[in-house]
Amino acid sequence: MELATTTNADDAKPADSLLAVTLAVIADPTLNLASMQNAVPVVRQIQIKNGTTTQLTDVEIHVVCTPAFAQGARFRFAYIAPGETRTITPVDLRPDYDYLFQLDESIRGSITVRAITGETVHAETAVSTEVLAYDQWAGTRSLPELVAAFSMPNTPVIDQLHGKASRLLRNSDSELSMDGYQSKNRNSVWKQISAIFSTLAAEDIQYSEPPASFGNAGQKIRTPDRILGGRVATCLDLSMLVVSCLEQAGLRPLVLFGEGHAWVGCWLIPTNFGTALVDDVQAVRKRVQSGELVVFETTGIVQHQKHSLRFACVQGLDRLNDEATFRYAIDVQRARELQIKPLPSRSQPLDVGIVEASAALPVIEAPPELPPLDPGLLPIMNDVEEARTPEGRLSRWKSKLLDLTLRNRLLNFKPTKSNLQLVAPKLVSIEAALSEGKSFKLRPQPKVMEGDDPRMALVHRARVGETPLESLAAEALEKSELIVAIEAQNLEARLLEIFGNAQTGLQEGGANTLYMAIGFLRWRDDERAEASHLAPILMVPVILQRQSVRSGFTLSRHDDDAIVNPTLLQMLREQFQLKLPKVEQLSAQEKGADVKRILQAFRLAIADAKGWEVLEQAHLGIFSFTKYLMWKDLQDRTEQLKRNAVVAHLIENPGAAFPNQDARAYEHG
Repeated sequence: MELATTTNADDAKPADSLLAVTLAVIADPTLNLASMQNAVPVVRQIQIKNGTTTQLTDVEIHVVCTPAFAQGARFRFAYIAPGETRTITPVDLRPDYDYLFQLDESIRGSITVRAITGETVHAETAVSTEVLAYDQWAGTRSLPELVAAFSMPNTPVIDQLHGKASRLLRNSDSELSMDGYQSKNRNSVWKQISAIFSTLAAEDIQYSEPPASFGNAGQKIRTPDRILGGRVATCLDLSMLVVSCLEQAGLRPLVLFGEGHAWVGCWLIPTNFGTALVDDVQAVRKRVQSGELVVFETTGIVQHQKHSLRFACVQGLDRLNDEATFRYAIDVQRARELQIKPLPSRSQPLDVGIVEASAALPVIEAPPELPPLDPGLLPIMNDVEEARTPEGRLSRWKSKLLDLTLRNRLLNFKPTKSNLQLVAPKLVSIEAALSEGKSFKLRPQPKVMEGDDPRMALVHRARVGETPLESLAAEALEKSELIVAIEAQNLEARLLEIFGNAQTGLQEGGANTLYMAIGFLRWRDDERAEASHLAPILMVPVILQRQSVRSGFTLSRHDDDAIVNPTLLQMLREQFQLKLPKVEQLSAQEKGADVKRILQAFRLAIADAKGWEVLEQAHLGIFSFTKYLMWKDLQDRTEQLKRNAVVAHLIENPGAAFPNQDARAYEHG
């Protein structure tokens, strides 16, 4: 937000031309009812400097607003010494609420400041300001958080919509009600959002294109009664209408802004961001991926689209994935905590013809499968006492065999010829199929809806909620095929190289080094670091086979256990004091690893880490490291090693002398 600043020397022909008194004024270039009712001062500071050699006495500062959008003010100084500067801050001009409340169009106003002694004007200056209409938001020209003032949950129209949504919800399930977060159940919150979405979708609202760059310059925001009266709305109008309904229901909404567009989010649990304005798109996206927050397009409720809420969520997440166009999100509940209040309503209780939902419309949609929020998945800080236990000592021994530098590809993974990325929109299904013993043929990535193909990928995405390539990969999975993100002419050579490296590792080291890495952690050494690194999360051992040169390669599960990247876990413990208590057990389930809960544990662990994110990717490749075989031997033979008297003593009684019987056993061992 830029502030208007003026500094004028005395140009009002004072009585003594030798006087050099100057005024400096800092004021907001825009103001409106929303800013003034939320304690944004019209004038932030006035400075008067006596540049003369004579002391000024009984100096008055007069402030006048034209037109009279705020009351004037007067301040008095008994004296101002030669060379002295006096400052008044802030200058609390009382707004004329009636004037601002009735203002339908913006006007150019001015604030005039004079320094006067008796009849003598020592200095005068004026600063211009734009006085915005009652329903006009200033965008980034003022405080962007003031958009929360345009959420008006207590207007009569919102009451009517709330009643309609409540009936829809109750008719779908008599045990459900619009009770906010009282049920402590995310599915219940989702259904409340669905009831609001469907209620608004039943209205015959037409879409209107917003003005260009409204996120910077702002725009008029239609109030709920205007939308329902005229049945026309922009994306920002619709967003604030939805936000008003969500607030009325006791939920905690967000308004998200991209380049030339606005959409909505809502917390599924009673929480908020640490600040009212969040400009870190990763921070928002991580909360969506963890199942704490849902974001959705509001344009799906307009008459010509009529999308389902679940598809609107797909569109909302797509916009978050477009990092280049994301601007910021406003957490409305957090803004309320900062005392940003809703605008007073102009409307009176009236019938705006709220429409009953058509049977053809989705009424209450079933919620999507949400990631678990089991408290047991939450990270814990390192336990000092644990290191003194036998298990803690074993863990410490194993950790000393791990390379925690960025030379290790298990912490700093980069695409090379020794790995291949899979097109894998369903990570859970791939791991489950491998665990069941299924084998997969590997196919190159074809061109789908590209080049000369007259079909458009964006149209496909809009209709089915996934990209053409994702649809193809899902169908291939059903046919026991995996799509590799590489062109056909390069696939065979790359697979041959990986196959050869895996065979060499097996022959020379006696251990399998070929893994499918499922899920990756994007992390940084430091919040201020620009470069980020990728670390695989779940390592599923696999084997490549082929019957003949022409038959192609097949991929299947190896007998070794799947593991959560031990190097990554140790790095998190040592460098960031984070311990994920359950993930190692989750990788060793009878029916395969619990991919969903493992990735969720990492999401929850890094929720507040700037620049960190869990990526749902899968790569096939060689993963090994120095002393890997020693670490694996210690990992696989722990119980056998414990039966050795010397090892047992070192684990149970480190630093103590061997008893005689242990010494004899050692001598004869």
